[in-house]
Amino acid sequence: FPLKGRRIIRGEIKHLKYFSFTREVNNTTKYSRRVEDQLKVIIREFEPDIVHIFGTEFPHALSMVKAFDNPERTLVSLQGLCSVIAEHYYAGLPISVLYKCTLRDFLMQNNIVNQRKKFIKRGQFEVATLKGVNYIIGRTEWDKICASRINPKAKYYSVNESLRENFYHDEWTYENCTKYTVFMSQGNYSIKGLHFAIEAMGEVVKKFPQSHLFIAGTNIIKNDNIKDNLKRTYYSKYVENLIKRYDLTNNITFTGHLNEIQMSAQLLNSHVFISTSSIENSPNSLCEAMMLGVPSIASNVGGVSSLMTHQKEGLLYQYDAPYMLAYYVQQLFKDHELAIRLSSNAKQRAAATHDRYKNTKDIFELYNTVFNKSVF
Repeated sequence: FPLKGRRIIRGEIKHLKYFSFTREVNNTTKYSRRVEDQLKVIIREFEPDIVHIFGTEFPHALSMVKAFDNPERTLVSLQGLCSVIAEHYYAGLPISVLYKCTLRDFLMQNNIVNQRKKFIKRGQFEVATLKGVNYIIGRTEWDKICASRINPKAKYYSVNESLRENFYHDEWTYENCTKYTVFMSQGNYSIKGLHFAIEAMGEVVKKFPQSHLFIAGTNIIKNDNIKDNLKRTYYSKYVENLIKRYDLTNNITFTGHLNEIQMSAQLLNSHVFISTSSIENSPNSLCEAMMLGVPSIASNVGGVSSLMTHQKEGLLYQYDAPYMLAYYVQQLFKDHELAIRLSSNAKQRAAATHDRYKNTKDIFELYNTVFNKSVF
């Protein structure tokens, strides 16, 4: 795992050996030969039968592919795909918001246009990573299609993911939730679609003035002092202007960062969960909401339709149509029978998708398949 510092840290926990390698701080768009060399040292010392890389978003994934140099025994699990996310990064924002910047954006070269450029660069490393392996693991129709575009020769396997412990034990109930509350898991950058969620809430409060949107993560509109103001992005100012335009100051709360237990509690307390992104593969927050049985609405993007069926386990809508999102939120507020039906179906679907025993069995069977193919 990546850590700050230039030396390899070694250790063992319950007979499992672990190694660290250098994390190139704020350097996600540059390839590091140092990391590749460190990984070569680790490979020589550990002598792995198989290398399994989780995610392609950072250059160290490519470093491991090059260091191991054995495509027949290398697997890559897909998470987000930077090369594809870049195509959707502008997320329906006005041109003025894309190009304008605050002092912080200017100094860090990090307005939305520049953020997209960084995703494009990271995507180049990602494409090289996927072209350098023979086995790709995914879990949605979307990531399967994306993988086939990048490396049509690689063998694709579908293996679902397991969730955090807490989400297997609790269950949402209509009686115990706080009515007319909406929850989304983050909104700190544009592809998460907070701007569309705010537009939707502007419609929702016309019929349900008591409704309230809770957003997990950093309060991007906080402006209590000079330090806060210097940290502001232009996107955060756009969001703040939308909140004022729709008169939602008293209807929106940023919760701050939530740990596993807090996230579960917030979901259980919510009337509705929303995922408003312009692109996603299989968002963990939606999976966790479904596992708890929280009535969920999601933009129909990326791999989301592989997780739930519209009108059966949840409600899907066109990502850049906030009026549709508003309509579905209002429907769930009005129709408790619909909310309860979606809740029950979602929990059943998620329990099958995130079955820890089956997912563990599937991944070990895949390891055996890859190892045996490379031997024989």
